[in-house]
Amino acid sequence: MKRFSKSLLKSLSLLGISFCFTAEASASVVHVSRHPGSNLEKIAASLNADLIKDSQLHNEKPRIFTASVHLSEAKTPALFVQIQSGRLCGASGCSTSVYILKNGKWNNILDDVNGEISVLPERHKGMANLLVDGTDKWIWDGNRYIEQSAGANAS
Repeated sequence: MKRFSKSLLKSLSLLGISFCFTAEASASVVHVSRHPGSNLEKIAASLNADLIKDSQLHNEKPRIFTASVHLSEAKTPALFVQIQSGRLCGASGCSTSVYILKNGKWNNILDDVNGEISVLPERHKGMANLLVDGTDKWIWDGNRYIEQSAGANAS
């Protein structure tokens, strides 16, 4: 398999082109970004209204970052949400939560994890495994993600 430079892959990613390689690049990083006024932002704001209100009460203007990623064969992708404000983000960065739409309701399936989240090609019970902060592997138990083991390796 040809090797691609990280800068080329990053440039293509910024253009909305993503890749899924086996062996050499087995994980796909989830990039949350701002989508002001979008449906994603409105849903994320609704799901995190308490956090946003708390930040606003402390004179902060929290920013909402989201990503929409397919973790299974379902039509509706998962919603990754990160609320950024001085009050909510600490030394380890801002936490991210993941939601899926089930029976018309958004359900939290991974709550408040810190660090980069990558989608792994392996699946458990129909959902892709996740790698958090490059070391912590999370697997689907049928209802939500659970940490399989600390220090798991993505390769």
